[in-house]
Amino acid sequence: MPSGPADRRPPLKAAIDVVELTKRFPPAPRPPLFLTRGEGTLAVDHVTFQVGQGEIFGLLGPNGAGKTTLVRILCTLVEPTSGRASILGHDLADDHAIRRLVGLASGEERSFYWRLSGRENLRFFAALHGLPRRWAEQRIEELAAMLELEEALGERFDRLSTGSRRRLDIARALLHDPPVLFLDEPTRSLDPAATAIVHTLFRDLAASGKTLFLVTHRLEEAEALCDRVAILHRGRLRAVAPVSELRRAVSRKRRYRLRLARTSRDGSPPWLGWPWPAKVIQEGEHLHLQVDLPPEVPLDDVWGHLRAAGLQVLDASLEEDGLEEAFERYTCEDTLPDVPAVCAPLPTVNTIGEPHLPGTVEPPRCRGWSTVWRRTGAFLRRDFFQQVSYRLATLLQVAGILFSVTAFYFVAQLLGGAASPLLSEYGGNYFAFVLVGIAYSAYQSAGLFAFSEAIRGGQVQGTLEAMLVTPTPVGQILMTSALWNFLLASLQVLLYILIGALLFGAPVGHAHIGTALLTLLLSILSFSGLGILSAGFILVTKRGDPIGAVLAALSSLLSGVFYPIGVLPRSLQRLASWLPMTHALRAMRLALLQGATPSQVLADLGWLALFVLVVFPGGLLAFQKALRRARRDGSLAQY
Repeated sequence: MPSGPADRRPPLKAAIDVVELTKRFPPAPRPPLFLTRGEGTLAVDHVTFQVGQGEIFGLLGPNGAGKTTLVRILCTLVEPTSGRASILGHDLADDHAIRRLVGLASGEERSFYWRLSGRENLRFFAALHGLPRRWAEQRIEELAAMLELEEALGERFDRLSTGSRRRLDIARALLHDPPVLFLDEPTRSLDPAATAIVHTLFRDLAASGKTLFLVTHRLEEAEALCDRVAILHRGRLRAVAPVSELRRAVSRKRRYRLRLARTSRDGSPPWLGWPWPAKVIQEGEHLHLQVDLPPEVPLDDVWGHLRAAGLQVLDASLEEDGLEEAFERYTCEDTLPDVPAVCAPLPTVNTIGEPHLPGTVEPPRCRGWSTVWRRTGAFLRRDFFQQVSYRLATLLQVAGILFSVTAFYFVAQLLGGAASPLLSEYGGNYFAFVLVGIAYSAYQSAGLFAFSEAIRGGQVQGTLEAMLVTPTPVGQILMTSALWNFLLASLQVLLYILIGALLFGAPVGHAHIGTALLTLLLSILSFSGLGILSAGFILVTKRGDPIGAVLAALSSLLSGVFYPIGVLPRSLQRLASWLPMTHALRAMRLALLQGATPSQVLADLGWLALFVLVVFPGGLLAFQKALRRARRDGSLAQY
């Protein structure tokens, strides 16, 4: 058969290049000693394939075949055990570059913030991609028009229909206009009208030169959209080819439909005695003959029999086996040994029509510190809107502060001057002493628990992986996720001091602001180092936060939050000196109640600085190691 113009075109350049990629998850620890046993789970087994630029590539396979694991590896969320892969020439190790090049529609509803609107969700992730605000707003409107999401932008995510959530997921993947898109069952739960909109968008994206990697269980969708499909079974790639080649590879028969002009000369059916199954339908003067031929029997043999019987063939058509049969044979253990391996090369360029999508040019991005401030503002905006959505809880927090201050005021009245000898260093007023203690505990709680709560919340909500697939560094994600907690702690401390001073006359008018701010900075860094260590513990074990819980309990008992440490036995006082909260409270009380200068609390500031130098970098290092382990284990989203 002569080659057409398309056949003489060069093959597409590889957008995705995968060579012998393998992922074996380690075995889960088992009780009673929680040791790992066995070889673990082989999820992806020496997979090799290429996807061309501008190609719609379909990945098929039964549940548990390893499709989602393969996608997460290519999006740098899971670290492969062996093999290599690249996206547009960038190796997987260059994860920052790859996250700028890929968009992921995971099909996971948990990856959004349910108490934010569709628009606020898209604004947040646009900031994580470093997109300028004005360009991001324009892009959101364009995507909303393309996916018919105008009404969904103003609704809270938890009130959207399943179909709107799916389309919002696709819009998020397209925000930064990536050249490579990974789509994990993007049309699941969509009605036919919405599916048609999404399919048209996918074809237009491919026509504009973008590469689409489509994971789907809908075989008719793969058949309608994909240039080539791959079938994955038990982690192994069974076939990579256009649908037509897969059909021919697995076909056990060819079904022809022949339209005949008239019957044979003697009136007897010529197909009697044939070795091939045949079925005839009489329609007026014509006969429609359906005959099933084995692959080795040429159609000329049938035509010879028909011509010998005096029958004229008006037309013939071939009905190939559907993709369903190919899928069944490549994923059925009984038929696998008999199915030939198919691995078609990259297709030739076959772009139809002109691209007509907006935003096909590399989008502008914020640079330097503007990117940092843009992302920081996005995290604060996200947390503010989530906080105010819980109005009753916010009011109860304020009421709790008022009740707590009032209760300790009356406790101070009960004690009277009995506590003065032990509090002489701080001015002798127990109410002022305990007010600073309970207020400052808010900073310790923020430092110890904000980071681990950010990780745990991201795992539970599913938003952690959605953030990690953006170019935002993980360190910035961790720090800015906890920033709102520190601002909230500052507001709580301010309320404690104001309520105590204005309503109950707490003597805090002689504060040395410089000493207080220096103490606050060193305290936050100390508490944060321990909190980051707790976050790493959460990533690895998924079992609560014992580090923060133990330190919080010890600090409440030994650090002088409610009473001076002078009442403790000598042994416990020595133990208290190893807690950063002890030195932070002493320096802060002296600064606020006695107006102490930095030189007067130099010993406590020195201890805090030592804690910072040891604990903060140690916490960051431990968290980085925990993150790498979670990527190796594939447990970033588990909780």
